[in-house]
Amino acid sequence: MVQSRLVTGPALRTGGAALVGKRAVVLERIANHEGVGRVRIDNEVWTARSLDEERVIEPGTSVEVVDIRGATALVME
Repeated sequence: MVQSRLVTGPALRTGGAALVGKRAVVLERIANHEGVGRVRIDNEVWTARSLDEERVIEPGTSVEVVDIRGATALVME
């Protein structure tokens, strides 16, 4: 049983967890205090919020996905 665990390797990340660490492009200005923001991750559009509550991120900016909370991507530059 232990040998089979060693051979299979690390678990694959699926769903939202698979997006953590990916790069995204801001489509709609991200401003947490205004409740706005959208990013494109691969070919999907996600609602987004900035990791830094005070930070405003403009469209066209490349960001990194640091977490997925429900249907919202938490990002940072």
